[in-house]
Amino acid sequence: MPRLILLFLAHLVLVAPPRLFARDLTPDLATRRPRVRLASLPFPGLFYHEAPNGEFGTHHYIPFQKMDPRTRGSRFEVSRGMVYTKRAGFIDLAHLRKTIDWTAYIAHHVREKLRRGESQWKVRFYEPTLFYLRFRYPEGWNQLPAETKAHLLDELAIQIAQEVTYVSLTWHEIITWYGYGATLLFSEKASAFTVDDVVAHALGVRIAGAAIRNPHLPYNQAVTHTLESELRALGRVSRAQAREALEQVKGNWWTWNRSRKRFLDVGYPQGKVEPWLVRDLSFDPAPEPRIFTVPSLRNVAGQDCREMLDIRIQPRVLQSNKVHQWLPERENPIHPEEDFPIILDGIRTEMKKKYGPQALLPYADPPFTCGKN
Repeated sequence: MPRLILLFLAHLVLVAPPRLFARDLTPDLATRRPRVRLASLPFPGLFYHEAPNGEFGTHHYIPFQKMDPRTRGSRFEVSRGMVYTKRAGFIDLAHLRKTIDWTAYIAHHVREKLRRGESQWKVRFYEPTLFYLRFRYPEGWNQLPAETKAHLLDELAIQIAQEVTYVSLTWHEIITWYGYGATLLFSEKASAFTVDDVVAHALGVRIAGAAIRNPHLPYNQAVTHTLESELRALGRVSRAQAREALEQVKGNWWTWNRSRKRFLDVGYPQGKVEPWLVRDLSFDPAPEPRIFTVPSLRNVAGQDCREMLDIRIQPRVLQSNKVHQWLPERENPIHPEEDFPIILDGIRTEMKKKYGPQALLPYADPPFTCGKN
């Protein structure tokens, strides 16, 4: 694909400014997998937790990480809690932060693999599942000037990380629906595809990309700044207003300690995620959602680079048989691009049977909207 490389070269040399990868994600730090944060459910019950008013503190990739001297006096991150925004609905802070950190972790390691010209890598997230990544380099790759290749490696690593992280989190929701739990003591099915998680994943990879590209701030501070900025742009509301939004959908979206709705429109195959917004709120009577784009290599410096990455999933969880019931070749590793739409259609059928035909819609008569990016 020489034309692809020439277009990359022209684009990057002419318009791409010099920049650095996130400085705080050092090789030593990147050997540590992102930490676990305790999530909340978007309805009152045992696992519901409200996010506080005000800012959410300084982000920390690992707990008790030594803080940059410039942030001395700032408080530790708020890791847990439910937020409501006018344009993205309910967002779980724990899911948001873990998405950001996993994207940074994957980006660091993918960048190193690409820099060494390696063709494959496998990674495990929290569950035992393995994700096999294969990298295909276009014709003329090794002839690129060093500076041009460095810029391209940075951008490819970020966008590959965004896609892989989003795929992994969607996979987690799938196996959670079939009863997967972090411990064998209880199932986490109640938390599968809740209204707050998918949007947190779509927003999290976006925040991570902006933070990693920031050449001026260390990683933790870049995340802190970008997270607060994005939530403001989405119209984050006060704690009292979030309670109003929650009460407005009581009996429709939730009952005590139980979700009555599931958010299954995760962007496969349509490539977009449209958040659910609460109607008829006193502070926002006519909300308009922001439409999120599902990460892919469809547009890297203006070029479609999807052929450069192949993702395969080896489940290695007890729930894999339930997932494979929807696939014609049950012994093969799962290919997200091809298989996720089929699996999700199967889950959609199960959810409608279990919860009723309106279980996958925020309202019985959802209004038409194109939204804004």
